[in-house]
Amino acid sequence: MLIMKKHILFFLAMTAVALSSCRQDADDLESQMFIQSDGTSLTSCLPHTYTEQFDVLWNGVNQNYVAWQIEDLDWDEVYCTKRSVPMAWDARLKANPKDTVSDDEYQKFYEEIFSQFHDHHFIAYLWNFRTEQNKRFMISPGLIHYSQRSNYAESKRVDMMRDKCKKEYKTSLWNYTLASLNKRGQLAPITDEDSYIVFKSSNGYSAELAVIRAADDKYVPYLHWSDFSFSEDLREEKENGTLYAEGTASQFLQTFGDVVRKYGEAGQLGGVILDVRGNHGGDEGDYAHLLGRLLEPGTSIILGNTVQKNGVGRLDYGPSTPFGFRISDYNQYVVTKEPIVVLCDGQSISMSEITTYSAKLLPNGHVIGDRTFGGFNALDMQYDRTYAGSFGDFAKGPLFVYAPCCLSTPIDGTKIESLGVMPDEFMPYDKKIVDDMINDLDNITDAHIEAAIKYIQGKK
Repeated sequence: MLIMKKHILFFLAMTAVALSSCRQDADDLESQMFIQSDGTSLTSCLPHTYTEQFDVLWNGVNQNYVAWQIEDLDWDEVYCTKRSVPMAWDARLKANPKDTVSDDEYQKFYEEIFSQFHDHHFIAYLWNFRTEQNKRFMISPGLIHYSQRSNYAESKRVDMMRDKCKKEYKTSLWNYTLASLNKRGQLAPITDEDSYIVFKSSNGYSAELAVIRAADDKYVPYLHWSDFSFSEDLREEKENGTLYAEGTASQFLQTFGDVVRKYGEAGQLGGVILDVRGNHGGDEGDYAHLLGRLLEPGTSIILGNTVQKNGVGRLDYGPSTPFGFRISDYNQYVVTKEPIVVLCDGQSISMSEITTYSAKLLPNGHVIGDRTFGGFNALDMQYDRTYAGSFGDFAKGPLFVYAPCCLSTPIDGTKIESLGVMPDEFMPYDKKIVDDMINDLDNITDAHIEAAIKYIQGKK
């Protein structure tokens, strides 16, 4: 599992628990600040002080956070040593009601706490609610750690160009990449009219499909997609009776499978390239429609083990159980001999990391690119099912915590959460790679795609 079928924000009404000294409660006692009430949010019981806000946040994380087994942070010590700061803010404001807690001071305080977390799905949205601006801060350990990478400046240049292409040019960076490959004669036509196909969903995500010419009359289907959001479109298409109609997600995915089958059955398949660079994840159901279309129907891909909360106590875990995916039958051509190459980077997150890690487990899998983001644990925000996950009110504040519901451990014992998946062929973004990608959009040279072609040709 990773991100479940739908992101449903499950709001909890909370009352602050005022604790005047270091916490003495047993971890196996349910916190009474969590009062489930249909349609009720934090707005009905807003904290009146910074200390109350800290208590609500601390207790919420204490009960709802699941990844304590990978943390070396003493959460009780955080309460004992850090609570004095919001208490001092409150004392200062009581003495001088016209005073404020600056946004910089507020943000720095909470970043210092949460930057120590290793779970890279975790995000705390916190409002500096006693200021006129009522500014909301997003505090993400994953983004903080990403910004500390040695090649962050070059990675950020790529991220910014992707955003610029989407917002200003109304297309994707991959369109320019494929157009450049086509200009150099490296693409085989997919249809009579198209050298590559672009799918744009009404939900805002996009995907690109091409066939790259390799040596010795071999062909390599190439697929990039920006989000794992196909499953939602497929459900809507089924409800609307538009499955496999022109321009639909189902038709696009079928074309992907047809292209692989065409060259595979003709003995001309050099390999397949799946590109999850810049992909932040999404629906776990997409596994079947993307990587799953290359694998043997009916088989199970076991990626590791997962544990869920079994109660409201901080360390109240249930048993460890296997997690993975069962491969669906789409009458697909099964790619067993030819290489399956996955391209990834530091903005490959969540389901992208599941896909990347899966490729590393396959005997014909190969991963090229930069180290992934490091968000491997699963989310679904259904507190009543897992005793873990998100809490608060994202719309109105004064806090909302986005957190995993499961703690997942890779089957080979490697550590992915916080560190990311390390490619087999490590090619981190450097100045030359990035310059070649973004300085001349009409003539892009993509080092990762070139490396994938070279690897596939070497495997002929």
